[in-house]
Amino acid sequence: TRRNDKGEVEVLVKWKDLPAFENSWELVDKLSTACAEAEVEEREIGF
Repeated sequence: TRRNDKGEVEVLVKWKDLPAFENSWELVDKLSTACAEAEVEEREIGF
């Protein structure tokens, strides 16, 4: 983990099925929101 220039927490993400050079720093807040939205979507479509 690290903090960006704005003081926001970022994590280094290793994307499934992609090579290491595609790894990227992502904001924790955005990942948390994206995960929550995906869980809701899965429940709505019955996964």
